[in-house]
Amino acid sequence: MSHRHYCGVEGHEWVCTDPACECICGKLMEEGDHSECFVELRDCPEHQGQLPESPEDESSLNYFKAAAHGAAERPRCECGCDAANPEDVVGSCVWCSHVYVTFDARTEAEHFLYHCSGAPAELRQVAQQKLARPN
Repeated sequence: MSHRHYCGVEGHEWVCTDPACECICGKLMEEGDHSECFVELRDCPEHQGQLPESPEDESSLNYFKAAAHGAAERPRCECGCDAANPEDVVGSCVWCSHVYVTFDARTEAEHFLYHCSGAPAELRQVAQQKLARPN
């Protein structure tokens, strides 16, 4: 069985066939249901260890800037999360300055689709598909 990851270098989904691949949740990807696990940036074998090559590629450039320079360089999130108590923050977005005070697959998808100006179009499409699924 195969599963998907999201390449942080070129900004595309890719299919992984490694049966020993571990999900961000700590379980093997081939065991159980990972539909509620959030999308993990994991560089594909073709791009592993590379930096984004093309400065014209806006999604790659945004990812590189976010990873290299931190939240100060990311687009500002307009959802109101900047008012969150720092003690309540459980995570942050790679693509913008958003911080999560609660996190699950639905919260992440809503953020990417409605509030994240830095998220690439492919990621927005995945978020839209997640939200379209019945609970």
